[in-house]
Amino acid sequence: MELIKIIGHAGISLVAEAGGNSDNQAVLLLHNHQQTRHEWAALARRLMHTGFYVVSLDLRGHGDSGWNEDYSLSALADDVHAVLQTLPGKPVIIGSGLGGKAALLAAGRENQRSGMDIISAMIMIDVHSRSDIRLDKQTLYRGGRDLKNLIDELSNHIGGASNTSMLHKYLRLRTPGVWHWHSDPGIESTAAVSTWSDIELEQVTATLDIPMLLVQGDERKCWLEQLAKTIPGATLLTQPGTRQWLSTSAELDGFDLAILRFIESRCAPTLPARADTRLLRRTLGAFATGVTVITTTDEHGKPVGLTANSFTSVSLDPPLVLFCIDKRSASLKIFEKSQAFGINVLNADQQDISQRFASRNEDRFADTPWEMWELKVPIIQNTAASFECAKHHVVDAGDHLIFLGRVHHSWLDSQRSPLLYFQGGYHHVQRH
Repeated sequence: MELIKIIGHAGISLVAEAGGNSDNQAVLLLHNHQQTRHEWAALARRLMHTGFYVVSLDLRGHGDSGWNEDYSLSALADDVHAVLQTLPGKPVIIGSGLGGKAALLAAGRENQRSGMDIISAMIMIDVHSRSDIRLDKQTLYRGGRDLKNLIDELSNHIGGASNTSMLHKYLRLRTPGVWHWHSDPGIESTAAVSTWSDIELEQVTATLDIPMLLVQGDERKCWLEQLAKTIPGATLLTQPGTRQWLSTSAELDGFDLAILRFIESRCAPTLPARADTRLLRRTLGAFATGVTVITTTDEHGKPVGLTANSFTSVSLDPPLVLFCIDKRSASLKIFEKSQAFGINVLNADQQDISQRFASRNEDRFADTPWEMWELKVPIIQNTAASFECAKHHVVDAGDHLIFLGRVHHSWLDSQRSPLLYFQGGYHHVQRH
């Protein structure tokens, strides 16, 4: 999933994670009071892999989202409405506790204003055991420099956690070197809390006409029972057990499975589940690489070359390196037939060469100084480094072929800085 920022009500910065194909049915996940988007981590991954477009939001004052003086349910609902405006179609909303209330208010207000339903379905849960809430918030808000001690304290407060490594997601480096509880202390003010219970959601949402599932735990009856009586078509489900207040499990629980059954019976993801190649490409682009030109000769001795950043070392003994080439490349057959190739690591002043060998220019070598070494493959001059390689092995890997080469000869100019490629653009090394 990808971290994104959305502008909420009155310009507040909201942080969310998004993943999946944005052409598919959208699902907006909203967490409970004092939670973060990580409450829904396991379900978000499952929904995304099923084929839904998933957005999991940090509410204002929580997680990585901005802080504000206004934490009323009305302001939270306005944030949800702003987020909905950025999503395709009519999203499904899955809301826990406070997040669910905010979404319900946002949907109800819009229905009263325009007569339109801006969401296609709603799932609300209130399943956290209040006996779990024993956090010493004063200590957590004050923070500390020892992350392990704070995590141990968190684990003890919630009666132990099976996966304490997840608890760091509830702490933030608000000041240099000091870890703090993730939420704004202002959320705990009496004024803010009172507004959450004073809003009469039932009046606002009585006209909603959407599939709705209300899920409560069997150990604690809650306000959802009354809500189910006021909203036409709402289904109340009482699920055995409760959910730990702070989410530490990477597995789906019974509540997640109930939600999945409902959403999959009401909403299709539209397209078959598949990897979001656009997101994957951007994610891979976060890994900075050097830029190389891979060269060889065809059966007539004509030089052939292409730009590639999929180059890496494999072994020192024997000396092996590799590069990858797209199966759609016009040069693929030539490299398959050739028994040797050159790998030319471009220097910071050779961006023009990179662009030339990435273009459709038929004679890429005409304006490029080059020479030949013992294996009779082109070696570009003035590079940061060059390798002359004998073909060692070729591996079929998805939409690419992996060429492994045994280094026959290498050359290095340590005074030249390499050309870098990062997030779709060229960059240079700044020496210190």
